[in-house]
Amino acid sequence: MTQCRVMSMLAAFFLILPSFFGQSMIWNHSLRAQEAFYAKIINPADLLQVLKTDNFDMIQREFNNVKMAANPGEIMPIVLDLWYNKKEKYLDLRWDIINKDIVRLLIVDVIIQEKMNGAIEIEETDLHDFVYGLLFAEDRRVKRSAISVISHFDRVEDVDEILDLAKKVEKVTFRTSVIVMTGMCNLEAAKAVDELVNFLPDGDAREYVVDMRQREAEVRKQYDVCSRPKF
Repeated sequence: MTQCRVMSMLAAFFLILPSFFGQSMIWNHSLRAQEAFYAKIINPADLLQVLKTDNFDMIQREFNNVKMAANPGEIMPIVLDLWYNKKEKYLDLRWDIINKDIVRLLIVDVIIQEKMNGAIEIEETDLHDFVYGLLFAEDRRVKRSAISVISHFDRVEDVDEILDLAKKVEKVTFRTSVIVMTGMCNLEAAKAVDELVNFLPDGDAREYVVDMRQREAEVRKQYDVCSRPKF
């Protein structure tokens, strides 16, 4: 089992845990660097069945299962078809639901992690541009998910936008932004975290950033978390 697949499996597990703000915990290196034992065979029919519904919670759970799949070779062709909108192959799916931004983000999340795992090859520009555009979404749930997914690309040019979102200290996006910046593997992200600490007044928000920075530093002493394959 590859390091990236272990990380992806734990990411899916933590995605459903509540945080202090009642949000979903979003993956970061501190979580992904731990051991996970949840690999399982996923039946492609289960994914297709849930995509015939409009139940987002069920859809999200199924995509989390996909990220833990021990058989990505069977699952990923379907996921790629979803991204490319190959409706003619799946006439009975709820494409009106599949093409909602929040669901498309789930699809991109799976694709980009499987690229990191080495399971697929795909040019990531369109994926990145789609996610980047949603950093400015009015729907805060979409925005929060976009912040999480954009971090998979680990691009220096995305750091300023994530930092700006963190500086707003909005309830829905603040902690996700901090988790993402502390988990990214580029120097600009580390500088952005330091800048955020200096920007924030004393209080819970600043304390949270300092704590996450320290946690990440401790994890990096134990795990080579930034050696994963790059695009």
